[in-house]
Amino acid sequence: MGSVLIEEGGNISRVGPVLQRGIVAAVCPFEDAEPHAYLIDVMTQGGASGSPVFRIDNGEVIGVVHSRQHEQGVGKAGCLDFNVLLPTNFSHAVPSRILSKLIEAARGELMRKLPPQCPSISDIISSITRCPTDKITRGSYSVQQTQGGHG
Repeated sequence: MGSVLIEEGGNISRVGPVLQRGIVAAVCPFEDAEPHAYLIDVMTQGGASGSPVFRIDNGEVIGVVHSRQHEQGVGKAGCLDFNVLLPTNFSHAVPSRILSKLIEAARGELMRKLPPQCPSISDIISSITRCPTDKITRGSYSVQQTQGGHG
């Protein structure tokens, strides 16, 4: 939802995640120890893909939001009817075990293609200049300063 949930009256009112409570409505394709998807009963917005789905009892990430379920509806404009997709309270999540396998495969492939002198993500982050006047991060990591201000 972009800045809608972090700004109020043009000022930053919060920085951090927005959590919703929902339920796993179904395990897809059926109850199984290794499902290929979860159907969760929680309304998601465009851009929520990639959001983690946590177990509330222990905080374990069981999946990642993939898409939301829509239903067919009819809109009207004057005398014209047209089909519209209406969001429902159901969204799909990909199980963590599937994503872990994909990430490991991609990491292995990436590491084979990177030159040995390539810096790690930790090296890159630690090299970024801190900017205490940055109105959003207030001293957290920011881009390096260039001539005339922030770059």
